[in-house]
Formats: sequence, C-alpha cells, structure tokens
Amino acid sequence: MKNGKKIKKILSGVAYGLVVFLIVCVAYVLFLNVKGEPAFVFGYSAMWVKTPSMEPVIPEKSYILVQKIDAKDVKKGDIIVFYSDDPTLNNSLNTHQVVGIVKGDDGKTEFITKGKNNPNNDLYTAKADKVVGKYQRKLPVMTSFGRFLSTAVGITVMLFIILLVTLATFIPGMIESIRKKSKNAAIDEITQDELEKLKSRESENRDEE
Repeated sequence: MKNGKKIKKILSGVAYGLVVFLIVCVAYVLFLNVKGEPAFVFGYSAMWVKTPSMEPVIPEKSYILVQKIDAKDVKKGDIIVFYSDDPTLNNSLNTHQVVGIVKGDDGKTEFITKGKNNPNNDLYTAKADKVVGKYQRKLPVMTSFGRFLSTAVGITVMLFIILLVTLATFIPGMIESIRKKSKNAAIDEITQDELEKLKSRESENRDEE
C-alpha cells in the first residue's frame, strides 16, 4: 500500500514537472518570437514560412525544420534563413535560396539570394552575420497543425485542450488534498468528542465520590 502511494506521488511529481517544463518552453518560444528571434533547441528550430516565395519547395504557410549553421558553411544552392536588410521586410526573418556568394565593400561574405517562386534575385544581399540557419526539410504535421491554429476554430480548440490538460493534471491532486483535510477534520472532531465524553465521565465519577 505504501509502495503504491509512493509510486503515485512520483508519477504525480513527474506529471507536474512535465507541465512546468512545457509551460517554460512555450514561454521561452513566445518570448523569443516577440523579440523576433528564433528559438533553437539542440541546434534545431521549427520556423513558420508565411509567403509563397519559395514554392513549390516550401509552400505558403508551412513549418520547416531549420538547423543552426555558421555562415562559413553556407554553399551555393542552400536554402537559408536570415535577417533581411530589405526595408520593406522591416529586418524580419526571410527564407530564400543562395544563388551566389560575393564579398561586400567591407570584404565580408555576403549571399545573393532568391525566392524559388520569384522572377528576380533579392535586391539586398544576406550578410554573413545575419544568417540564422539552413533549411533541412518540411514539417507536414506541424504545418497542418499551424494552419489549423491560424483559424478561430483552431484557437478555440487549442485553448480548450490546454484547459483540459491543466484540469487533468492539477485537479486530482487538489481533490486528494481536500479529502485528506476533510478526513483529518473528521478525525479531530471524533477525537474531541471522545475527550469531552471522557472528561464528562471523570467529572461524574468525582461527584459520586
């Protein structure tokens, strides 16, 4: 019985730990997204491609797997993610293919990039120090999930699932705690009643003497 309770406590602790870990991870990703930075875990990140500029290789509104890479390892033909100097993109992340490698006026490496679906090369080169990572492959499951979440129904369903997971994780522990308190309160009440009866009997015995 004691071993069963111990295992239950361990499993409950693991569940709480996983929930806390997921909350921290989500908070970390959201924090970086607000700052406009990708969140890499073990050198990889899932990134959202909003535009059709890389079709048919990367369809519009798709999640892709990106590997963190040093600019010196970038080769012609690679699809890279970088912070664009194009003022119309407001220094946001861009995912295009490298079609040429040149040296800038400062002697540093720059990459000529182009969207697969675009007729012309990008007007601004990608600076080596602004390269974030290299495209590895599409993530179809995450893409379907992301497209669903971009709808009002998807957001509602996700909030409902988060609520259910939270309730399933924390409510059982709360109920168990309430039961223990109620049980202890009942035991205290019974004990108090027995003490009162005992005192009453002792008082009666003294009166008889």
